[in-house]
Amino acid sequence: MILLLCASTSTSTTTKPNQWKATKLDYSQDPREGTTETKKSSITVLFYDNKYHLMKNEHVTPEQEQQRQVVAVGSFTDSIGSAGWGALEIIANDQHPDERQMYAAGLAEGYLTHKRIRQLYINDVSLRSEDSLVGLYKYFELQDRYLRGHAKKGKDYVKDQSMYWHHVTLEMSQLDGLTDGYNYAAKEKDQLVLGDMWLLNMDGDVIDLERGISADLINIADDATSGGTEQLDDLLGINLLRGGGGGGGGGPVSPRQSFLERKTTKKKKKKRSNDDDRNHGYPRYSHENWDRLMRHGRCSALIKVLPDFSDVFVGHSTWADYSELLRIWKTYTLPLKNVPSKIVSFSSYAGMISSTDDWYITDQELLITETTTQVEDEGTLRLIDPRTQVVSWVRTMVANRLASSGKEWSVNYVKGNSGTYNCQWMVLDYKMFEKGTRPNAGFYTMTEIIPGFQRSEDMTETLLKRGEKKCHGAEEGAASGGDDSDSCMENHMYWPSVNRPYWPDVRLRAGYPIENEMAINNPYFSFESNPRGRVFARDQEHIQTLHDMMEMMAYNDPNDSVQEDPGHGIASRYDLPGEIKKSGTLIIIILFFFFLLYSMKHCVTKQVLIVQLLFFSMYSPIIVYYLFIYFFFF
Repeated sequence: MILLLCASTSTSTTTKPNQWKATKLDYSQDPREGTTETKKSSITVLFYDNKYHLMKNEHVTPEQEQQRQVVAVGSFTDSIGSAGWGALEIIANDQHPDERQMYAAGLAEGYLTHKRIRQLYINDVSLRSEDSLVGLYKYFELQDRYLRGHAKKGKDYVKDQSMYWHHVTLEMSQLDGLTDGYNYAAKEKDQLVLGDMWLLNMDGDVIDLERGISADLINIADDATSGGTEQLDDLLGINLLRGGGGGGGGGPVSPRQSFLERKTTKKKKKKRSNDDDRNHGYPRYSHENWDRLMRHGRCSALIKVLPDFSDVFVGHSTWADYSELLRIWKTYTLPLKNVPSKIVSFSSYAGMISSTDDWYITDQELLITETTTQVEDEGTLRLIDPRTQVVSWVRTMVANRLASSGKEWSVNYVKGNSGTYNCQWMVLDYKMFEKGTRPNAGFYTMTEIIPGFQRSEDMTETLLKRGEKKCHGAEEGAASGGDDSDSCMENHMYWPSVNRPYWPDVRLRAGYPIENEMAINNPYFSFESNPRGRVFARDQEHIQTLHDMMEMMAYNDPNDSVQEDPGHGIASRYDLPGEIKKSGTLIIIILFFFFLLYSMKHCVTKQVLIVQLLFFSMYSPIIVYYLFIYFFFF
């Protein structure tokens, strides 16, 4: 039975007015879910008679296959209530044009996961202020306008534009399909607009946007130097997505106007003081300022080369609000034309067509991951401009498809640097690794990117030779006939990534203190001399098995003197901030004063007093201060 007939752009959700105002959904009557059921569903997207059609949980007939009507099939196992994760697989048909494949892929995903998309959207929008949403949606509008307008070259656009821009437009095709698929499956009262889908997909990019917009550092006014308003037709300027002619094209559609062309009054920017406002009253490189920044961070990563080169483990821990516990593992098989990578598998969330954790594996044997690099100097956020740049989640998926090596991935990713979701990206090319032998050059490529600046290098040798700086103490043993030095170096082939930039030029531009190998570095903003860096350095050499690696990536012990705090664990817990530690310290201090009064009243010997006071000082360093006062006066 045919469930959907998607006939014209007049019925398409992505051409309705008010696409750039956050939708308010009523969830007051939603029943409590609490289910542990696993539900499976599937969908087939067909294209014939110049229209898209959906078939739910039905087998395609041989005639339909022979006529090449099937564009994409999707299957969704919703086990979020029982296992914490769902699983989505989308497979497209290479007999259809790229744009049709991508739109159909989005259509299938939006339809299958509409329930979880609605839930995540409600969670997301509920946690943001109205002012924040207005600013974000204005950025989305300008960015969407730029991406579609820049790629629109007329009906012969493919011949004239680069492969990069072709794939940027394909991401927009998939986003449109996702919106339409969701809205067909959702109830009328739960309909979402294109801007709402942008909000979900900008999950990583909004980290920097919210900081920059709230500080009036990003110009999102309509009348900025953007070449004036422009009328946007359907994506690519042709009626491709919802019923155009064969071969991925068709006749022109009506131009989109209304909200896209609306002028707004340019706001007067507020004056800001220097460090006090920027650091919200905290000392610049303090523990408190780091924790403020890391409220927006979300991950730790580790690359571990085993000493005998039998394997290379890569691990990644992601943390976020409980509102984001709608996890879906996704696999896209999209056989697009002239691309190296046709299959990408990644961790993700409902309604997002990228990972944002990030964690990807492609059929080119590339593993791509990152940790967020929060720019400490908010002044760099002034370089963000939605009219001339491409947001990170779009660039990431484009790079995933166009790359067969780490270098190719980096070259494509840094194009159009948007200055949003600034990260340290790690790409491992397992084609360059053979079990039992040293990885070849090109195995590990790293990219660090911040507003207005990026740097990429082959870091394979750096990864393998990190022990040279860490094993000087073992050299004497080696010189006397032992193998301590070699053993030490073999155990230090690892790379820690903990939300801090590595290269000095990146650190300088991002506002981080420059590292000094001959001095003690900042314990929070240092690349490696920070709590998570020190935990990795201490424990990584004990990793021998996959289970060891899993334990390492889940590590969080607030009682660990190296870690110091629940928020500084490898798997950080910012829902358990320093209050636990602070409350424990307060109790110890109170007990200390009671003990002090008791000691003075009952004439406890000084020797016993010293021992017991030292015991208290182990739990609260501030008591050392009182120890000096006590012995000075008494």
